[in-house]
Amino acid sequence: MKKKIIILLAVITAFCALTSCSSLPVLPIGGPTSGSTGDCTWTLDGKVLTISGNGDMGMNTWFTTPPWGDDITKVIIEDGVTAIGGFSFYECSSLKSISIPDSVTDIGQSAFWGCSSLKDIDINCVEYIAESAFVSCSSLQSINIPACVDFIGEGVFSGCTSLESITVLSGNEKYYAKGNCLIEKSTDRLIAGCKTSVIPDSVIRIGSRSFAFCESLTSVTIPNSVTNIGENAFNGCTGLTDITIPIGVSYISDGAFFQCENLKTVYIHSPDAAKEIRKMTFNTTTDPEYYVETICVKSSIADVSDFIAGMPYKTENVMIDGVKYTVYSNTPD
Repeated sequence: MKKKIIILLAVITAFCALTSCSSLPVLPIGGPTSGSTGDCTWTLDGKVLTISGNGDMGMNTWFTTPPWGDDITKVIIEDGVTAIGGFSFYECSSLKSISIPDSVTDIGQSAFWGCSSLKDIDINCVEYIAESAFVSCSSLQSINIPACVDFIGEGVFSGCTSLESITVLSGNEKYYAKGNCLIEKSTDRLIAGCKTSVIPDSVIRIGSRSFAFCESLTSVTIPNSVTNIGENAFNGCTGLTDITIPIGVSYISDGAFFQCENLKTVYIHSPDAAKEIRKMTFNTTTDPEYYVETICVKSSIADVSDFIAGMPYKTENVMIDGVKYTVYSNTPD
């Protein structure tokens, strides 16, 4: 072994003599501390990141650590930067503070995904907030939507388990807030909710991923005004133990209650919703522990046998107009 080490050292010495080690690039310890991103430049001083320039930051590669790393604690975006790119601060779980100037008008897709230490953010003059922008910002407690915002994407606050206050400044032409719900004016669609939300009776549609992974949501009342429950609307709401589908609901999208693993009883007061039971996706074939124990239907079912045959497997107790049925169909191998 000693002989091998001596030979290795001799090879390295000879290589340095031939190539002149002084001309080799010196790599900084711990990774780069500066660089370019889109139309901008970035510098890292310890754990403080500064973004400078004029224009768009550009988009980071999907679901990958940004070039400045993921252990930053503070971000300073200087005036002149116009857009925060998608996935810019993906899984920067130590980020606690960010300064966003008035020049920023766009926040990209999943820009702050997984910034679990971020408790508040001032979005100033932002006009466009892409889908999933603040997913899993689990320390975020409140959000104030400025009057200038004219687009907010789906699932914008999914997984924000500490969020308890959603407000919209007066003068916003596209959105309003009521009962800690963010609602689109033109469609009466609920865009986002939180653990303290009380859905107002002005809401017609509960939007896709509007409450997704809100694990701290323990109770929600869906008003009779609601006609449509969007895809994955309550996906991952593990705090829910029961839910009532009111008579006004005519359509329930796929995955509406998927991964609500503690949801044990579903009360259905709508004939149309009863027909959509398979799309409610309380379960999957690989996760039988997510199955509800009882489904209570208060409606007129023309053909009970067809309804029962269409039920997901292992939904053992079905009450239709007070009559109990046991489901044996669709049992997995």
